[in-house]
Amino acid sequence: MDSDVLGSVGPTPILEDATIMAERDVPRPTVEFDHRDSISADCPWARWAELRENSPIAWSESYGGFWLLTGYEEIFAAARDQHTFSSALKTTNIPPLPIPDQPPIFFDPPEHRGYREIINPFFTPAKVAEHGKWIHAICDGYTQKLLQRDTFDVAQDLAVKVTFDATMHVLGITEPAPELKEWAEDMSLQRENAESAALSLVQYLSEEVNRRRDAPGDDAISALISATYDEERPLTHDEIVKMSLLLVLAGLDTTTSAIAGAVLHLVQNPEAQKRLIDADDKLWRLALDEYVRWVSPVAGLARTVRNDTEFKGCPMNAGDRVLMMWGSGNRDSAEFDRPDDVVLDRFPNRHLGFGLGPHRCLGSHLAKAILRATLEGLLKDLHRFRLSDPTAVKWVAAEVRGIRSLPLERIDISRHDTAASE
Repeated sequence: MDSDVLGSVGPTPILEDATIMAERDVPRPTVEFDHRDSISADCPWARWAELRENSPIAWSESYGGFWLLTGYEEIFAAARDQHTFSSALKTTNIPPLPIPDQPPIFFDPPEHRGYREIINPFFTPAKVAEHGKWIHAICDGYTQKLLQRDTFDVAQDLAVKVTFDATMHVLGITEPAPELKEWAEDMSLQRENAESAALSLVQYLSEEVNRRRDAPGDDAISALISATYDEERPLTHDEIVKMSLLLVLAGLDTTTSAIAGAVLHLVQNPEAQKRLIDADDKLWRLALDEYVRWVSPVAGLARTVRNDTEFKGCPMNAGDRVLMMWGSGNRDSAEFDRPDDVVLDRFPNRHLGFGLGPHRCLGSHLAKAILRATLEGLLKDLHRFRLSDPTAVKWVAAEVRGIRSLPLERIDISRHDTAASE
């Protein structure tokens, strides 16, 4: 049954073969670009800026070929045009991940809307506010212990664990498999064992759904079991497993990356620490959106061109894949003043960090609540820490770009004060 879930077809294919490129009369503006290479991981900003300036719409031959959108205007237009740029055919990732077609992300309207309406209620501001106490409890439990240590890794010791625990809480998984985090990361980074990791995670979630049928609770999986699609039919077992898989994958890497990226900025900018320690709710709301813009955990997501078209003067053919680089759009000076700086009270801030259009991130309110609670827990004593080795900060890149290692060490206060007085 579970291998069927992994390999089953979701949305009805738009085309018979979305990988075959038709001949064009106009030459493609071709650039060398790989969103998974070391440049994309470590320092993508200069390359993004050059592309925005010279080729905001360009063609890359990587992974069988795809269009690359790097300018804010171009990304904004494409993300809102689901009639031209489809989310079907497993093209949110390039190359496609070895995972089943998860509703609603692999569906276009109107099918997308039916699935989205089922899970939206679990991620509204009001619902997230109800979870405020356990969010803070989870975050404080980790930050209080880590701030007593002389060294810790923000990414591995804090961000990964906080995000994982919060995600499991939403899903109602009280005793998650120890391997679950590794399975999710193996899939998202498309490591050699990505397919086996996908099978393991699907199998695990299928069993979890069965357990929840016997003992339902006040959680997302239980809600999926009792939900109806478009008020007409209950969800199938496969649909419940696939939607649960989406909830696992969508939150882990992205929120982890947002936390680590924000802490990287804060530990290097004491003035920002001081402002947030005394911040009111308004400043916190602006600052959280600014960190999401600046970090851009989801660096890019893909679509498929539905029919032959011309986009911003560029001919595109049905079946072409298109990668919208949210991270580059978030650094576009045509939209943002001082785009490479963190401006804590930036307003307005029409950032692309949570996507745009029908597929805008449904977990944005939960992600910001977790980010704020984690930063509030750290800020009490973050001034006592510094980067232990700036060269040891490790980034990884794919559609999600984030920090996998951010080591901090306690400052020797007595030596620091002595050196300052001298």
